[in-house]
Amino acid sequence: MIIKLNKIVSWDKIKEIYEKADSEPVILKISPCLLEKMKYKIKYLEKHPLIFIDAKYKKRGRPKKVTPELIEKMKSMWMEGYSLSIIAENFNLSKSTVYYYLNDFIFENKKDKLLAMLEKFMIHAVDEGWFNENVKEYFKLACDAVKNDDLEKANYYIDKLIYIRYMFIDNISLRKN
Repeated sequence: MIIKLNKIVSWDKIKEIYEKADSEPVILKISPCLLEKMKYKIKYLEKHPLIFIDAKYKKRGRPKKVTPELIEKMKSMWMEGYSLSIIAENFNLSKSTVYYYLNDFIFENKKDKLLAMLEKFMIHAVDEGWFNENVKEYFKLACDAVKNDDLEKANYYIDKLIYIRYMFIDNISLRKN
């Protein structure tokens, strides 16, 4: 006999199950969340040699609307330049749902873009002639800050680099006059 328990039962019901096991084996299917709540009752039932407790997790609630395949499609659309609003409209989802699933991906992607921009800025510094050991250190500190998700520090070092560049450009224009 199979008995399913999906809610807490009384001691009377537990004793009734115990007595049924005297005549035939009982498989008791119970929700894992009830194991802790009914631990004394379960221990009592486990004493009977013909009661077998099956506590497997069964996913509850409605199934998720967003599948892993759908997330991959949303990522590829975002990489192609579509906005979160357009992606949400395309898949009939709310903008907040799309953001929830793409948030980490977007952040990592933006970090990679920022690091690529810093690399281009460094090449630009070399080409313009204002690259030196101090500037190299600021670039290194800015890149490390981006990699460590410390965008406030990264912004500080990038501001310093921009200031150094403007000072360099001003010195060149003063020399020409």
